[in-house]
Amino acid sequence: MKERTKELADTVGAVYPTLFLGRHDGVVFTETELETFVELVAAAEREDCAELCDGLDDGLVDGLAGWQYGEAIRARGEQT
Repeated sequence: MKERTKELADTVGAVYPTLFLGRHDGVVFTETELETFVELVAAAEREDCAELCDGLDDGLVDGLAGWQYGEAIRARGEQT
């Protein structure tokens, strides 16, 4: 498991490694922990994408600067 994935799993209280069907690499989440984990992964991905946009040159694409795309990506996380 990648280190960042472990950090996010630890944040929500996942239990690993877990023995399941003869494998020792399972991860156990409650339903609430799984939903929170998914939200954390999505937020991390959005932030990575937004940071890439923030680093774009100031050239406009469709009339918007890179930082504006970054802000739009971050705003998606605020939508309910």
